[in-house]
Amino acid sequence: MSDASSFSIYSPRQIVHNLSILIKNKCLLSVRFGEGKAFFLTAILEIDEANNSIVFDYGPKEVLNQQLLKATRITFEADFAGIKASFKGSMLEQILYNGEPAFSMPIPESIFWMQRREFFRIKSPRSKGSYCQLVLEDHEAVNLMLYDISLTGFSVLNTSAEISNLLIPGTQLEKSRLVLSGAGEDAISFKVCSKLVINPDKIAALKIQKIGCSFTRITPVFESTVQRYINQLQRESIQKTSEQN
Repeated sequence: MSDASSFSIYSPRQIVHNLSILIKNKCLLSVRFGEGKAFFLTAILEIDEANNSIVFDYGPKEVLNQQLLKATRITFEADFAGIKASFKGSMLEQILYNGEPAFSMPIPESIFWMQRREFFRIKSPRSKGSYCQLVLEDHEAVNLMLYDISLTGFSVLNTSAEISNLLIPGTQLEKSRLVLSGAGEDAISFKVCSKLVINPDKIAALKIQKIGCSFTRITPVFESTVQRYINQLQRESIQKTSEQN
């Protein structure tokens, strides 16, 4: 990984926040040791800020677990959703976590976090009130609440069967407007890529669709606005996590 220093994070608050992303997304990490020749897949189970430690899952083979405990060079790596993350392990201890074997170690002092901006997608809280306004032929303008957003696209929420029938995957809309609360708004064009019911257990009248879309036209100026909005959401998420802890 080139120019690792420019992607290294040293802020304790930011480190905890980023490691929490790995937990939230149930990301698997490869833990490498023994000159990098031995490894197994694991996952972070808990971040204990009070005791400055993280807990991660036990390995599949006892021989590997014992080798890990004795290793002097340990590296954790994750690769998901356009993000490459890695950090060093040290002072590992074998513990019981919820009655099962696990490992504990100090929260790393730094992590490598390289994020391809175009793939990073973040949820937009409902409290923001951001939305996409659809301009449809022979139909009044329709506002759909923004669910998440990235530099390449976004998702909206829909409860209307009529709108669902209009927004089938492959459909392109040339005249729409994306309104990002507190950041700005502009005309966009997009293509519908996917549809997914996010609460399938509900009765039909209460089901909510998440409709995934990709930008087909967005001005450079508004692309910068989207990036500012994403940055704003990230800052607010970090602040919220800090206040909860």
